[in-house]
Amino acid sequence: MTGSGKTGLAIDLIEEALRQGIPVLAIDPKGDLANLLLLFDRLAPEQFAAWVDPETARRQGQTPEQAGAEAAAQWTKGLASWGLTAADVADLRARHEAVIYTPGSRAGVPLGMLQSLEAPKGSFDAQEEDLRDEIAGIVAGLLGLVGIEADPLRSREAILLGDAHRGGLAPGQGHDPGDADPGRGRPALRQAGRAAASRPSTRGATASR
Repeated sequence: MTGSGKTGLAIDLIEEALRQGIPVLAIDPKGDLANLLLLFDRLAPEQFAAWVDPETARRQGQTPEQAGAEAAAQWTKGLASWGLTAADVADLRARHEAVIYTPGSRAGVPLGMLQSLEAPKGSFDAQEEDLRDEIAGIVAGLLGLVGIEADPLRSREAILLGDAHRGGLAPGQGHDPGDADPGRGRPALRQAGRAAASRPSTRGATASR
């Protein structure tokens, strides 16, 4: 429920865990929790001013320096009401190292999510059982992104994706995430029922007799 305080509660719990030396892994689709890294250990106006949006400050009739000083005063007063000072902020900052991983972006530390689409080293047949389990996990993840809970043995979508992925791994070629049609020219499905799948036409359509 929006506005119910979930993010605020999460931040409080994470900060308390870090103060106790407990490692935290936070998955944050919205990007709110990254503000936890803004630990201004002196609560100095210039520390806040560096993060002020100049255009926002201008609309409020302030310079970034003035907005930074106002924010510093508010934070100092708010923390003091809880019995906290700049020393507590500095202690929290010193107690942990933080890294922001950003899948699909270079805003933080890039995180590759599709490395498992690379062809395995060695023979597919020699590690077929492990690779089939890996393929099932990849297919389940892809279908989950579009809200499909599929039975890997009965779902048409799961069977189609699984066969297509095996079609790339078995020959040792893998799939390039940047290739919109990794199977062009070599249909992963060799047969549909009693009809053999033909090669794609120049427009990418597949026909069968």
